[in-house]
Amino acid sequence: MDIHPPAKLESLRDAAFHLFIVTVGILIALSLEQLVEWRHHRELVREARTNIVSEIRDNKKELDAIRTAIPELRKNQTTILDFIQDVLDHGKSKINSLQLGFHLAQLSDTSWTTAQTVGALGFMPYADVKKYAAVYQLQDQYAGFQTRTAGAVVSAMTAFSENKDPNKLSHAELEAERVRVLESISALTAQSQIGEGLSKAYAELLARDRPAK
Repeated sequence: MDIHPPAKLESLRDAAFHLFIVTVGILIALSLEQLVEWRHHRELVREARTNIVSEIRDNKKELDAIRTAIPELRKNQTTILDFIQDVLDHGKSKINSLQLGFHLAQLSDTSWTTAQTVGALGFMPYADVKKYAAVYQLQDQYAGFQTRTAGAVVSAMTAFSENKDPNKLSHAELEAERVRVLESISALTAQSQIGEGLSKAYAELLARDRPAK
């Protein structure tokens, strides 16, 4: 903004009036600048909130799909456990099919980290930031536990995924396998419980959060 003094001031009153005009002009310019900046921050927050809520909605769908699959996975592991017990007790089993598999929920935090990077969180109410942070922290905990569960399940599959005849595994191999399967069942149960808590946290946030339009 350029300020140009008048060519000539006739009196002190003229000088005071000119100073008043200049001051008002500066205040108006600053107010307009602050208004533009405020609208920019508001738009930044609105966009970040919309993206975060959309991301959480997508994560909930992904998580719930995995939660639905966990009982079947746990059932498959229980069948393996029954097979092992049969072979240990009788040298053979009537179970002739073992299902091996595991699914991972792909949970994103891109919108959350982007909001942090661009500084949008700094213009959000503290209560909202705290609310989002708590959900994403729980999501991180679930993701970490999910990885550990996957390791337990994969470990439990080892003896049956090396092209060996399960009926010909040694007693020691079967005993070791039984321990790993029990660990995988326990991990799946715990993951299901943690996933239920995360899904509930997602649902509560989505129910009360309505992005501003």
